[in-house]
This record gives sequence, C-alpha cells and structure tokens, in this order.
Amino acid sequence: MCLAFLTTIDYNRQRQGEQHSKGSNALIKYIIIGFVVLFILVEIVKTFVFLKIAIGRVKERKKAEKISKKDMVEASYQTKSQKSQEWILAQNPEEITIEGHHQTILKGHFLRAKDEKRIIIAFHGWHGSWKSDFSLCTEKFLEQGCSILLVEQRAHGRSGGKHIGFGILERYDCKKWAEYIEERFGKEMPTYLYGVSMGASTVLMASSLHLPENMKGIIADCGFTTPYQMVVRFAHKILKIGEYPDVPMVNKLCQVMAGYDFKEYSTLDAMKVCKLPVLFIHGTKDYFVPYYMTLENFHQCKARKELLLVEGAGHCRSFYMAPEEYMQKIQQFFQWNRQSVQC
Repeated sequence: MCLAFLTTIDYNRQRQGEQHSKGSNALIKYIIIGFVVLFILVEIVKTFVFLKIAIGRVKERKKAEKISKKDMVEASYQTKSQKSQEWILAQNPEEITIEGHHQTILKGHFLRAKDEKRIIIAFHGWHGSWKSDFSLCTEKFLEQGCSILLVEQRAHGRSGGKHIGFGILERYDCKKWAEYIEERFGKEMPTYLYGVSMGASTVLMASSLHLPENMKGIIADCGFTTPYQMVVRFAHKILKIGEYPDVPMVNKLCQVMAGYDFKEYSTLDAMKVCKLPVLFIHGTKDYFVPYYMTLENFHQCKARKELLLVEGAGHCRSFYMAPEEYMQKIQQFFQWNRQSVQC
C-alpha cells in the first residue's frame, strides 16, 4: 500500500516536471518568436523612415541651419549666404512654371543680366533650395552677363512631385527646362546647365538626352557617381546602418512607391556617351559626396572636359573657398566652342 502511494507521488512529480519543462520550452519559443517579430517590425519601420528621408518631399527651409560655435568657417558661410539670399529676393526674380516629366508642375526663378551674353540653368542639390545653393555665386554670374534660371527641383519647395529621383527622374525635368529656354530665347542664345551635388548629377545624367542645339556645356559641382552609392552613404551617415539588408529593401520599396530603381541609371552611364563639354568642380574636404566620385565621373567622361579641385573646400563650398579661381575657370569654360567636342 505504501509502495503504491510512493509510486503515485513519484509519477505525479515526474508528470509535473515534464509539464514544467514543456511550459519553459513554450515560453522560450514565444520569446524567440516575439524577438523575430519585433526585429521584422523594426526593419519595416526603419525602411519606411529611411525611404522618407531619402526620397520624400522637402519643404523650403525657413531658417538657417544651426551651426556649432566651433565651426567658424561654416558659420561665416551661413551668414554670407543668408545676406545673399535676401539680395536675390530683393531683385524680384520672375517666377516661371512649366510642366516637367510625368506632368509634374515645376517652379523656377529667373534673373536676367543687363548685358546678357548667355543663360545658365541652375539645379540645386538633395534637400537644398534654389536660393541657398546658389546664394553666393548668383550676383557674380549676373555681373558676368549670365542670366540665371534657378530651378526648384521636383519634390522640393513649391515644385510638384512626391519623390526625389536622385537625377534619374530629374534628368527629364532638366530637358524640359532646356527646351523652355530655347523656345523663349531662341536657338542662338548660348545656354549652360549648372548643378551642385544631386543637381550636378542631374545635369550630367541629362547630357545623354537629346538637348536643344543652343546647349553649350555643363558645369558640375560635387556630383556623385551613382544614386545607389549615395543611398548607401546616406544609410551609413543618417541611420548608422550598413548596406545590407536595408538598402536593397529600400530600393525595392522605392520601385513600388516612386517607380524607379536606384541602379537603373547613373552619372557614370551618362558620361560614357556625353558629347557636351563639362567643367567638373569639387572640394577636397567634401565628406558628404567624396571628391573621388567627381574624379571617376571625369575619367569616364568622353567629351571635352576640365577639372577644378578646390583644396580644403567642403560640400558645395568651392565657390566660397576660392571665388576668384572658381569664376575664372568658368569664364575660361565659356570660351570653349561646342564644335571642338571630343567624340
């Protein structure tokens, strides 16, 4: 009788142990599943946040960026830039509206030189603006007889469009602006494309399209090589993440939401078929778009070309660091004849 009782107790304990073990295993299983689900959710949220930062609409900045007191060079630049922007607005630039690629409404601001010799169509950079990115050089161009059309790129400021295209979409907008200038001012008016940062890659990519006959050359200041590589750099700089698996996921989402692939076209692709003369410019201390990218673009360019590297200049700061050298190089570039293009 006692033996049977002890056997029953032992059986119950063993059964409880098995149930406890099963319960522990189930808990571990649920915890693992929970972590996997959480990881997937974090990756999804991170992908959407990154995509919004990379290609989402950009409102025109109302205030200057906050600058560290230690960065006196940048603080000085921002002060001069703000004054120059106020000067541009005081000239009452003509506001122009055209229909760009995929019926996107685009805005531009035209300043006409008194002694007009040529027209420059200027394209700002990623998250830049028509006033800030060309604030310091606009007055100098006007003094040199260059009328200037300051474009608001798609998905920036008052231009339409939901998504930034890293030059892939904007190159077609560039063609539309070039056609507008030709239609308004005629085929005899020498016209140049000018871009900084993403704007530089925009005008370089546009060189592969059939542009009007009055297009004489391209000025590309700190352009990148490929949209994909720039997105990889953004991933590292902005979100402190690596290329995989995030950038391919963002690229897939971009294809669905914005209708283009970061790898479908690049500045390097355009340079292989470029026939317009190009003046490449870059600062040697550009940590946003490294200057080796301009060197790669320069070496791939099949057209007549010139290179200006400004020692110690950061991103889009070459004119600020060396205004006389910058303008002198551009003046020399204006003297080039399109018929001398190297095919």
